[in-house]
Amino acid sequence: MEDTSEQFVPAFLHSQSNKTFTIAAIGVVLVVLGAIYAYTVPVRLIGLSVFEGDYTHGKVFTFGIFGFHEKAVPVDGILADYASAGGTSVALVRNFTTNAEDITLVSEKGRLLTNDGGGKAALSVSEDGTFMAFAARTDTSVGVGFTPQLSAWTIKVVNIKNGNITVMGTGFAPQFFTSGGKLMLIFTGPTGITIVDLATNTAQTTFFLNPGVIDYAAHISRDGKFMAIPNGLTKHYDLFSVTHIAAPLGLSALGSVSPTLVHGGFLGDTFYGVERTPAATLNLVQFAPAKPSELEGEAVFSFSGSSLYRIIP
Repeated sequence: MEDTSEQFVPAFLHSQSNKTFTIAAIGVVLVVLGAIYAYTVPVRLIGLSVFEGDYTHGKVFTFGIFGFHEKAVPVDGILADYASAGGTSVALVRNFTTNAEDITLVSEKGRLLTNDGGGKAALSVSEDGTFMAFAARTDTSVGVGFTPQLSAWTIKVVNIKNGNITVMGTGFAPQFFTSGGKLMLIFTGPTGITIVDLATNTAQTTFFLNPGVIDYAAHISRDGKFMAIPNGLTKHYDLFSVTHIAAPLGLSALGSVSPTLVHGGFLGDTFYGVERTPAATLNLVQFAPAKPSELEGEAVFSFSGSSLYRIIP
C-alpha cells in the first residue's frame, strides 16, 4: 500500500539548513573577493599612501582594505601636497587666482598653519600628530617656480597646537622619526644630512658629497633604524642600518638597490620606491632592509598611466 502520510521535518532542521547555506554562500563570496583583492592590492601595502603629481598639483591615493583608491581631500584651491599621521592631516593648497601657497589643517576644518603665500613643498607630520614640517622656498633667484636646488629651500617646523614656527636650516624633504624615545627630524641640505632633536632644538649635520638637488634627499624609517640615500653616481638608492644618530651619523651599509627609482619612502621597516620602466609604466618596488639578501627588490604593484607618483612619508 502506498504511504500517503506526510513526512514531518522539524522546523529547526529547516532553519539549520538555511543557516548552513547562508554561511557557505558568504564564505564563497569572501573567498572570491579576497582572491580579487589579493591580486590587485597586496595586504602588505595597507597603510601606504602616494601622491600622484608633482609639488604643484595632484591627488592622494591610498592602499586600504578596499583596494587602491583616491582619497578625498577637501580643500578650497589646488592640492599640491599632503601628509597625515597621528590623526592630523595637512594639505598644501594653491589659490586658484593668485597662485599663493599655504598649508591648511584638513583635520580641523581648514585652519591655516601658514599665511604668507610663499612657495612650499614636502610636507611631513610627526607620528603623534603634534608637529608638521615643510620646505619653504626662500631663494627666489634660483629658477622660476618650483626648483630642484636644495639651496633654494629652508626647513620649517610648525607646532600644531600653538602654531609656532621654527626655522631649522637649508634643505628639503623633512621627515620625523623617533630615537631613544625622542622625537627627531631629518632633512637633506646642500652639504649633507641634518638631524634635529626637537626637544632641545639642537641640530647636527653629517657632511657627504651631494649633487645638491632634491632627487638625492635621504629617507628614514619612522623608528630611525633604516635609511635610504640616493647615490649621485649610480642613480640608485643605497640602504643602511642606522647605528647612531649623533654626527657623524652612524651608518652600516646594507647594499644598493638595483632599479633606478623616481622616489622612495618607508612604511615600517620596508622601503618602497617608484620605478619607471623602459615601457613607460610605473612599478611600486619593495625592499626589505632587515633582509640584505632581498635587496634586489620585488615589484608589488603597477600604477596606471604615466603620471608621477611619490611615496608620502
